[in-house]
Amino acid sequence: MNKIEIKLKSFDTNFINSTVESIENIVTKLGLGDIKQVFLKCKCKKWTLIRSPHIDKKSREQFEIKTYKRLLILNITQKNRIFFFFLILKNAFFSGVELEITLHSTTSLVS
Repeated sequence: MNKIEIKLKSFDTNFINSTVESIENIVTKLGLGDIKQVFLKCKCKKWTLIRSPHIDKKSREQFEIKTYKRLLILNITQKNRIFFFFLILKNAFFSGVELEITLHSTTSLVS
C-alpha cells in the first residue's frame, strides 16, 4: 500500500482551505483512495520593536505572525494513477501555500 503525506503551510487559513478543497477534488476525480485531514498546531512568532530608541525607550510596537499547518494523508489503492496525481500537483498553482510531499511505499519481498 502506498501512502502520500502532504504538509501545507500558510500565513492565512483561507489559502489552506481552498488548497485542501482542490486537492480533495483531484483525488476524488482520479479515484486514488481515501484522504485524511489532520490539523497541526499553529505556530505564533512575536517580537517587539522600540519606536524611537533615542528619546522614548518606553514607546514600543509589538508584532506577531502566525503560521498555520495542515497535514493530508492519502492512502493510495491505485498505483498506476500516482504519477498523474503528481503531474497535476506539479502543474497546479496554489497561491500563498507551501507544499511538502512525502511518499511512503511498501514492497513485498519474494524469497
